[in-house]
Amino acid sequence: MSEQASFFRAQRMRIIIYGGLLVMGFFFFKDFARNNTYPIPDWSVPSPPPDPLREVVLTGAQGRITAWLMESDKAADHAPIVVFFHGNAENIASLYASGFYHKLTNGGFHILAVDFPGYGSSEGEPNEAGLVESGVLGLRWALANYPDRPVVVSGWSLGAAVAIQTVAQEPGAAAIVLISPWASLAEVGRAHYPAFLVRMILREEYDSLAAAARIKVPSLVLHGTKDELIPFEQGGWVAEALPHVIWAPVEDYGHNDVVNAPMLWVELYRFLREDVPALPGSEP
Repeated sequence: MSEQASFFRAQRMRIIIYGGLLVMGFFFFKDFARNNTYPIPDWSVPSPPPDPLREVVLTGAQGRITAWLMESDKAADHAPIVVFFHGNAENIASLYASGFYHKLTNGGFHILAVDFPGYGSSEGEPNEAGLVESGVLGLRWALANYPDRPVVVSGWSLGAAVAIQTVAQEPGAAAIVLISPWASLAEVGRAHYPAFLVRMILREEYDSLAAAARIKVPSLVLHGTKDELIPFEQGGWVAEALPHVIWAPVEDYGHNDVVNAPMLWVELYRFLREDVPALPGSEP
């Protein structure tokens, strides 16, 4: 074999090897991105749920979506019901175990917590379209079943991204509460990984800033000042993009512990009691 032929053969081998490595790397980082966006917890969601919960079954394009309803015996007439979307490493059962439902019901508010496709006992695979559809289904159910109560849509982290997209797309919510929202999924990615890698592997947007421009109802945005996952400044960007907003930094709390902050619950209760518009004809 001539030296020239040997050279070109070696070059072809390098191209094949490097190309293979690039393809493997692409799929590795794609799976990495998916697993980081949707780390589904290994937490059983029983059916039926424990008392005093009630199971609500919603039907979407991917099949059955499970939600849990917990009513408050302290709820005043026409007090809001909160449709809530959990974070990405949770489901409706782990959220219940954390005491979150009880904090809302003890404050005098009903809660409908909606699971995402692929989470808990909900069918389907998690993706942006499916998650937002589950949000819309939860909002529609609450509006149909509690016509005498304002419906407040809320979410934490990934759930906040679902909440803002839901309210931007579907009419009927009286207000929105966002806990630890991001500006967009890409902005969160760029806060932790090289920009070129984020551009290469991300195919979903969850663009909260674009959605915020379409929100017309009163909003409350809460964000821990020491958030190590979704930068605090991104919550501020979302708040600035909302037209009727209360911006409430949660001092000295991070991402995972922010819902344990007493200040968060003071602000949330006050907002639900004082700033959510009453339904026509329900004012005292």
